[in-house]
Amino acid sequence: MCTTHRPHLEKDGDLSSKDIPPLVVKICTSRKYYKTGWEAYNYEEMETLQGSVIPRYYGHFMAVVEPGNSVKVWTIEKRRRQELDHEIPHSEVYESDDEDHIDYPRVVTILLLERYTPNPLQLPPKLVHTIREDAMLMFAEIAAVGIQHNDIHMHLNNVVQANETYLPTLSSPKYNKKFQWRIIDFGLAQKSEHTYKELMFLYEEKSEEPRWNP
Repeated sequence: MCTTHRPHLEKDGDLSSKDIPPLVVKICTSRKYYKTGWEAYNYEEMETLQGSVIPRYYGHFMAVVEPGNSVKVWTIEKRRRQELDHEIPHSEVYESDDEDHIDYPRVVTILLLERYTPNPLQLPPKLVHTIREDAMLMFAEIAAVGIQHNDIHMHLNNVVQANETYLPTLSSPKYNKKFQWRIIDFGLAQKSEHTYKELMFLYEEKSEEPRWNP
């Protein structure tokens, strides 16, 4: 399981002289430790889009958890899995029983990104239309660097509001446009052998937009 947090850092000690930007911290448990690493790789591949189309990426870190110690998100994951096992017929639980017998590395991984603001669940129709129009341009920016997202929701839940309280939005490389949104969740993304037009066809299908030719 991976969880996303918006920490409030108190400057103290060695941090008193540091200018720390507002952050989003994505934490993965030992079962999903590889996910943040893959997402970090994708953010590095899209370095030219950071601050304009995707959040700025500040690093990926891993720590070994010594025996006898634990991490809070591990406890949350265990409780969540127990609830799933109770509520859903065993054959329908999305993860295999065999995983319970796998000896996962005792590590915790975190991904640091610049802070963004999730969209409210209910958006005015006019704003939804604006987001969708901008999102197609942003997906075109991502397609131009050869990345296939692979996790686009039809309601564009992976398109969030930019937070400009610390650093300003940059102009995007392809369209030279300053977007007020950011695309997130690249844990399933990959470098693609598809052409730009093929990638745009996939993005249009997933976002349920009419065929669009930039």
